[in-house]
Amino acid sequence: MEKVTRKLLNQAVKELEVGLLNLSNPTYNNIDKLMRKIMSSYSLTAEELHYGFRDLHNNQTPDEWIHNKRKMKTFKEFCEDVNLQEIWRNSQLKK
Repeated sequence: MEKVTRKLLNQAVKELEVGLLNLSNPTYNNIDKLMRKIMSSYSLTAEELHYGFRDLHNNQTPDEWIHNKRKMKTFKEFCEDVNLQEIWRNSQLKK
């Protein structure tokens, strides 16, 4: 088997990132199907894609990465929807 180039692996990881962000339901099975499709199109092993992804994402697995991304988005949306200054002001009045 040929050695995978860093450039090819980075392209596959970028495609995985985009695919993860576009999954409507990032379950283990859906992530596995996405990874298998990318592995096939780039002629990568599961280990190469998995560890290539982890190398670029602070050792997070694709599952962890997408779930953390969704939590951050949810928290950001929460902060935008809630007037935090109003909440703080109300909490100060109760003291």
